[in-house]
Amino acid sequence: CHVAGTCDAASGSCSNPHKTDGTACNDASACTQTDTCQAGVCTGTNPVVCAALDQCHVAGTCDPASGVCSSPDKANGSACTDGDACTQNDTCQAGTCVGTNPVVCAAVDQCHVAGTCNPASGVCSNPDKPNGSACTDGNACTQTDTCQAGTCVGTNPVVCAALDQCHVAGTCNPQTGACSNPTAADGATCDDGNICTFTDTCQGGACVGAEPVFCAALDQCHDAGSCDPATGRCSNPSKADGSTCDDGLFCTVDDSCRAGMCGGAARDCSALADQCNDGTCDEAAAQCEPTPKPEGTACSDGDACTQADTCAAGLCVGANPVVCAPEDACHGVGVCDSATGSCSSTTIACTDGDPCTTDSCDPTTGCVFQPVTGLAAVNCLMASPAFDVCRPIPPAIARAMAQAQSRLAIARAMSDPRRAQQLLRQASHLLKQAAKKALKLAKTRHLSPVCAGALYGNLLEANSHLGQLRNTP
Repeated sequence: CHVAGTCDAASGSCSNPHKTDGTACNDASACTQTDTCQAGVCTGTNPVVCAALDQCHVAGTCDPASGVCSSPDKANGSACTDGDACTQNDTCQAGTCVGTNPVVCAAVDQCHVAGTCNPASGVCSNPDKPNGSACTDGNACTQTDTCQAGTCVGTNPVVCAALDQCHVAGTCNPQTGACSNPTAADGATCDDGNICTFTDTCQGGACVGAEPVFCAALDQCHDAGSCDPATGRCSNPSKADGSTCDDGLFCTVDDSCRAGMCGGAARDCSALADQCNDGTCDEAAAQCEPTPKPEGTACSDGDACTQADTCAAGLCVGANPVVCAPEDACHGVGVCDSATGSCSSTTIACTDGDPCTTDSCDPTTGCVFQPVTGLAAVNCLMASPAFDVCRPIPPAIARAMAQAQSRLAIARAMSDPRRAQQLLRQASHLLKQAAKKALKLAKTRHLSPVCAGALYGNLLEANSHLGQLRNTP
């Protein structure tokens, strides 16, 4: 807002002349729209006006740097109008007009449906329900109520017909829908549906029959019956099972009614019955008598050893006796036990009296006598009954035999095979000495030939068995 000046020659100072008033300038505020120089100063005019944007904002302020107006919200809850007549409470919320408490368009009655609100007027529509929609017209005597053009119309009225022949047609109560039920005059003719009554009339609203049919009992096993109202026929009820009666027969006892028939239990003639006879009752003779069972009827003669017992002329006869054959070569012929039918089985005794044999029986071949071997044979020979002719055995021979037996016993229990073989050799040597001693005593006539022969033979045979043991690894 100034122009260049001139220098004062006297003072050396420059002048500072103003620009002409009205010259355009810039006052540095974007909020003034017309800036001009006035008396050397840039003055802004025609300021920016920050009006409120709408009903939920207030006037703002201009920003000198940008020239932009602020737009502050009105306080929440400030009154406004949202332009919709169907909202009843409109207030500002965060700078926006919000309508609340909307108009509710409820159905006017049971033949209308809820309407919709007109935003321009705030008035609800009132549409009809579809024709035929169910409703209630308030009259219990109409059974089918439906909406027709927005009105509840009742149809299909209750018909109060006479309940039966002793009542007349009634009227319907609109409050309850129940029919009255007036009775016909007493004495009015009716039909009780019971053929067993001959005179039927109305009495107090009920059909009452008179002059009933009488049904007498037919016999001793029936009671008096009752008339069937549908057919007019009499029933014929049986007396209770077990009721006493008499069927007039000798061959039945304790007669009683069963299912309307008189009958008794068969007379017991079992005292005359056995396994080959039936005790039967003869009605004509009025007595019990035995009757033979058919020939060949199975029976039991009391002897389990007969296998085919049958009746013949009222007697039990046994046949096909049990044969007790030997089971095998080790059994003899058995004997049948008449009480059980089982055969005895006699075992054959296999013994040859020789302690130096093992006695057994083979089921195929019979008795088997197997000579013993090894130490058993040695011990057996040294205890042979053949020595009985030598009793008492000469001391030297008896001592040698005893020593040999001792060594044999030790050898039997010995776990060392070499030591056992040594003992067997010693025993063999002792037996040979005893045998030689027997021969020597026989030569000097200190021992009989029979005794010497028995000792010598058995001792040498025992020594032979020892030799076999010594040669066994």
